[in-house]
Amino acid sequence: MMLDASRSIQRTVRSLMDGAARARPVPAPTELAGVFERVELLLRHRLAAAGLRLEIDLASGPIALRTDEGLLQQILVNLLLNAADASPRGEAITLRARIERERAVIEVVDHGAGIPPEVRDRIFDPFVTTKADRGGTGLGLAMVKSLVDDLEGSVSFESAPGRGSRFVVALSIGRAPERGA
Repeated sequence: MMLDASRSIQRTVRSLMDGAARARPVPAPTELAGVFERVELLLRHRLAAAGLRLEIDLASGPIALRTDEGLLQQILVNLLLNAADASPRGEAITLRARIERERAVIEVVDHGAGIPPEVRDRIFDPFVTTKADRGGTGLGLAMVKSLVDDLEGSVSFESAPGRGSRFVVALSIGRAPERGA
């Protein structure tokens, strides 16, 4: 698991350093429970240090899909880090998944400050951030959108001031795209 985590971190850094030449998706059979477990392992100490807990909900049972596991892991890490930055100490962040119309629907829910109305229409644009005063670059959600697009999925969000945010990633459970093949 540590080697997988190390490879994922290397891919993330490589993607940030050279966004135009990102690696193509490499689809493979993927079990969401395993991805969620690895993401939780990667973020465990960061969340604990912030006084947060991660609640994982796979109530609908095992969910298998064909996707690029490394890219999916990067998507979830970015969404969870944003949720952690927005959440007050003592709160929980929820990571849940379900099947809906031949798609795996993954949600990241926080109970933080929410996304200000003036940036909602641009939240996935590069360099748009609500965390400039805390060193935010505005690249995390832009990268999430780009990676989800690479996987031919969709990403959306709901947010209310003072009530938190819910980001939803939907990916086909069928055959994932094989670009460049």
